Amino acid sequence: MTQAVKTVTYPDREISKGKWVLKLYYISKGDENEGVNGELLLDNKPVEPKHVGEVISTDLGDMKYYCDPEERKMSFEFTGWLYADSNAISMSWE
Repeated sequence: MTQAVKTVTYPDREISKGKWVLKLYYISKGDENEGVNGELLLDNKPVEPKHVGEVISTDLGDMKYYCDPEERKMSFEFTGWLYADSNAISMSWE
């Protein structure tokens, strides 16, 4: 009997302050179509959004839930939790 192997994906970047952690994963990293997916944690537990577009205040600043990564239409779209101010979202080369 064989067991399924779970693939573990490590974040490309982690930003933390207080009890908050933002894990950033880059899609098509280094490509002109690079996108970013963010996972937000509070006390090491994922923060579940109430709806797309939700904005919450954290020790990291205001965070916005852009959309579910599974619903991404283009690789360069922002997904998950990221900074509400899209100008504050850094790409892998920054």
